Parts: sequence; C-alpha cells; structure tokens
Amino acid sequence: MKVLVTGGGGFVGQWLARALLERGDDVVLAGLDDRSRSPEILQPREWDAVRWISMDMRRDADVCAGVDATRPDLVVHLAGISFIPAASSAPTEAYDVNFLGAVRLLNELARRLVAGDLEPTVLVVGSATQYGRHDLSSMPLTESAEQRPPTVYAATKAAQEIVARQVFRATGLRVICTRSFNHSGVGHGDQYLLPALGMSAVPDPREFFVTSTWFDQDFVAAKILDPARVTSPATSKRSLMLTIVPSTGPSEIPDFARASAASAAVLACSR
Repeated sequence: MKVLVTGGGGFVGQWLARALLERGDDVVLAGLDDRSRSPEILQPREWDAVRWISMDMRRDADVCAGVDATRPDLVVHLAGISFIPAASSAPTEAYDVNFLGAVRLLNELARRLVAGDLEPTVLVVGSATQYGRHDLSSMPLTESAEQRPPTVYAATKAAQEIVARQVFRATGLRVICTRSFNHSGVGHGDQYLLPALGMSAVPDPREFFVTSTWFDQDFVAAKILDPARVTSPATSKRSLMLTIVPSTGPSEIPDFARASAASAAVLACSR
C-alpha cells in the first residue's frame, strides 16, 4: 500500500512511518523543506526507506503536486500547528494550516476520486480537545457528545472534521476522523507538558513513556519501551519510565505539574 503522511517529519509522523515500514508499506512523508528541525526518531536506514517530498499545506499548488507525485492509496493527514499556545498566538495562521490545509487536501483528493483518477482513504487526525469541558456527570463522553472547543487549536480541529464529513457526503471520499487524546514518547518536543515534566524529574532524559490522567484525558505512549532495552547494559542511552499519579479532579496545569513532579515514580537505568 502506498501511504502519504502529511506532517511526516513530526513526532507522530515519524512513529507512524516506522510502523508502516515494519508492515511493508510504501511510505511517502510530506512536510516543509527544513527537515533538520524534525525530532530525531527515525534512524538513517529508515529515512533511506521512505520518500520525502516538500508540501506546504498553505499552498494549493503544493498540495496538488504532492498528490500527483504520490498517488496514494491511503493518506494520513497529520500536518498542522499542534502546540496550543502557538495556535492561540497566531490564530489566522492556525486556521490557514489546520483548517484550510485540510480543505485543500480533501478537495484535491475528492476531485481525483470524482474524475476516476484515485480512490484513496483519508485518515484525518483530530483532537480530544474538540470536546472541551463537560460535567463529570456526563462522563464517559460518547462520540455524539457536543463539541465545545475552548481554544483556537481545538476549534481548527473541529472545523477540519466538519469539512471532512461534508466532503464525504458530497463526493463519497472515504474519510475516517479521529479525536485523538494526548500522547507522548521518545522525540516529543520539550515544550509539551509531559516531556517538560520528564526533564524536571531527571536531567537529560533520552527515552521515556508516561501514563497519566489529568482533567478527563488519557496520555498515550507512542512506544512502550521494551524492558530488555531499559535494563540492557549494551545501550549507551539513559532510559527512564516516568509514571505520573493521576489527578483526583479538575485542576489547573501548574498545580498538576507541581504535584506530578513531586510524586512521580521514576525508574531509571544508565550505564
């Protein structure tokens, strides 16, 4: 299967690429020109096994050229401004990338479908932040729960899902929408909450996974470390497993971070 991954140089994109390579797919990663700013997740041999193309989701011509160059069976749409404060500080850019980028991609794929040129499936990755806050009495939420996006980022993801479903209804393009919860793992940027906590708990952590619940969301590990890797004397990397005690109820992030850093159980192994 030929798979096009937008935002392929990012944290999720690289972990996905690894999984796709392991199952034998033909993987094309699309992103902005400067791949040097990507997290170091894929190994050189894995980069050699994938194809990289430049695609700016803000440009119609880039999206069209990317679809032309790959002719994918499956598109996983990950490209976007994912750091919530960055989206809030530049809302116009966030809507252009996260929402209008999806509009460009979905309509280009739908145009090819209607013309009989392609018949792809599209996975549009949203966010659980689309749900916003709900009373505890309504938990657990179902997919039919009202979406109450509280931030620019959440609103762009809700808008992305609306257009994906509209394109499906209008053209029959196969679209799958997710509202994914928080995730972390090796290569996650240290501007995000869990890596920042790991950095404060143990200086210079290289590999970790975290399981936790705060507010009403779960954190998902991108890759659960093999215990043999953690304890192997052959590895030169310092590895740790960080487990954060779940919060007992809604709290503000600073309180959560302080409590978590103080109560984290850290299992570390180094040479």
